[in-house]
Formats: sequence, structure tokens, C-alpha cells
Amino acid sequence: MRHYLFLSLPHAVRKYIERTYDPDEVRRGWHAARARLTAESIALPSEAELRLYESDDRLDASNPRATHFLFNSAPLTEKP
Repeated sequence: MRHYLFLSLPHAVRKYIERTYDPDEVRRGWHAARARLTAESIALPSEAELRLYESDDRLDASNPRATHFLFNSAPLTEKP
């Protein structure tokens, strides 16, 4: 993945958790994982779990993630 969703944990909190999502859009299923995300649920991978980007032609496509790790541990309930 070459696109960074966030640059640091504080940036993720500002970008996803401090944002106010339109309740009607959330009811329609938009922003579902983002709207449920809490600061406590963010578990960043260890450096050992990451792969070093060298170049496009050297991307390691083995064992790809099915979902972004940021949303793997989002609680299943709505935020209060």
C-alpha cells in the first residue's frame, strides 16, 4: 500500500475520531468502520509486520492484507 491513510497516531485520531460524521450517511452505511473507530481500538502493527517499500517493480504481493489494519479492531457498536 503506497497511500498513507495517516502519518501518526495523533493524526489518525484527528482525521477519523475527532471528525463528526453525518448521522444520515452513517445510517445509510457510509463511514461505518470510521464512525465506530475509537482511539483505544487503534493497534498499529509492529515494524516486523510491515514491509519495506523499495520500488513498484519490487513490491511483495505475497500474503496481502484483506482489510486495512486500522479498521481490523474497530468495535462493532456505534460510538456514544
